Amino acid sequence: MKTCPYCGKQYPDDAVVCAIDGEALSRSAVDRKSIAGVWRGVYGYVAPGPLAKMKPVPFTLKLEQGWLGHFTGKVTEDAPEGIPGTGVIDGHFKSPTVEFTKQMPVGYVVRTDGSKITLREHILTQGGKCERELPSASIEYEGTFLDANRVQGTWVIKPQQIPISGGQSITIAETSGIWCAEFITADIKASPNGGPTEPYFDKSLLPEPEIEPEVEVQANPAPAVPERNDTTSSKQDYVPMNGYLFIAGVTQSQVLPSRSRGGQMVDTLQTWDGCASAIIYGGDPEQAQRRFEAWCQPVQEGEHQAAVIIKRIVAAQFVDQLFTEAGDQPLYWPKISEQVNDLLQATSVDDFEQGYWVDINQAVPPGKISPDIESLKRELPEEIRSGLNWSPDRKFYFLVSVLSPRPLPVLPADRLEADTTNPDAEKPDLDGFVATLPEMRDKEAAGLVEARNSVVAAWLWRKYAVDTRLAVNEIKIDPCCSFIPVE
Repeated sequence: MKTCPYCGKQYPDDAVVCAIDGEALSRSAVDRKSIAGVWRGVYGYVAPGPLAKMKPVPFTLKLEQGWLGHFTGKVTEDAPEGIPGTGVIDGHFKSPTVEFTKQMPVGYVVRTDGSKITLREHILTQGGKCERELPSASIEYEGTFLDANRVQGTWVIKPQQIPISGGQSITIAETSGIWCAEFITADIKASPNGGPTEPYFDKSLLPEPEIEPEVEVQANPAPAVPERNDTTSSKQDYVPMNGYLFIAGVTQSQVLPSRSRGGQMVDTLQTWDGCASAIIYGGDPEQAQRRFEAWCQPVQEGEHQAAVIIKRIVAAQFVDQLFTEAGDQPLYWPKISEQVNDLLQATSVDDFEQGYWVDINQAVPPGKISPDIESLKRELPEEIRSGLNWSPDRKFYFLVSVLSPRPLPVLPADRLEADTTNPDAEKPDLDGFVATLPEMRDKEAAGLVEARNSVVAAWLWRKYAVDTRLAVNEIKIDPCCSFIPVE
């Protein structure tokens, strides 16, 4: 049987083209255009100790394709070997390779007899303190497609430390293994069984695993056994996490002193509209938005508290890499947050040489990408070029917003004859000026760039997006706003 790499419909071996979507039924890996759909797979361990004796664990992936190769999804593992609960998946697909992170809602530890207990239970048995169940560590998966419907590769839990209550921390030892998966159907609601039974299709094509010295091991993806009263701390390895740009149009009201006509100061209720923006990192979109809303509407003390009403929220997910003049780098949000805050303390955000005053869509239009920075500099008008910083020793962080196309204005027929001067006509939720600000336009994506000026920042984004659907979109360059982790 042949399976369409796009919709999952099966055909006899002599079929050539899918009758539904016209996709070729070739078994070449490059024929897979999307990773969306339901996959059945198996993972196994290569670590020594109790895990080496564990049976392979079947699992189901339900994936949704996003933009620029990004995808998200859910994962469940089959009982009795698997970890209970539904985990989250976040990754990138670019045929013939795929990489993603996986995290289960509760972490487990494997005992020497092969049985499993939750990480919290284990901490309590060791005399530690833990008030709630802890999520698993993040697992990093990498894989290569053998054909359009089969993928195999390796996974690893990198060593790191997780802080818990009471100033303690848990040491997570490195654990690794192999995995494979097979495409089943494009119907995301399907709940299939079956699939591969071993964690590989062709073991000879897998890289040789690096076996670490034997240590106390962990169940997928639980941390290793912590030392009692371990209060050590160290810098964590890079763990991928999502980042989101949120902008809210808000109406604020507060009782403030103002001068009356008689010249006396009296308390009056004053109301105004404005924008609030923040970068939220960690968690899923729903968690991030709840964190942003709580940040916009903080709990206040004392009298004459300001009331904040959120009228509209615009959001976009960040491309998960930092664009720099030296090449793209992973986005480690906690570290980036520290670096940006340090830079902002040393540099004024409206510093003229950073170039926020430049009309970036005219200076760096879509479809016209200079080969290098020196060429970009020469092609700029003198009045722009002379006002910007061009020293490679001074760089700044820029926030790139990719704007959605402007909607065409539509005026209902019954409004054409309406008296537009009617004072009782319905007013917009937000002040007209605020509602039309570029900040409040819908956005397709966001990016973080380190560059010497805004023009170079725009150029780096245009280079990245040139072969994507975002290549022609207007962009907006701003200083970085507040960085807030999901708690």
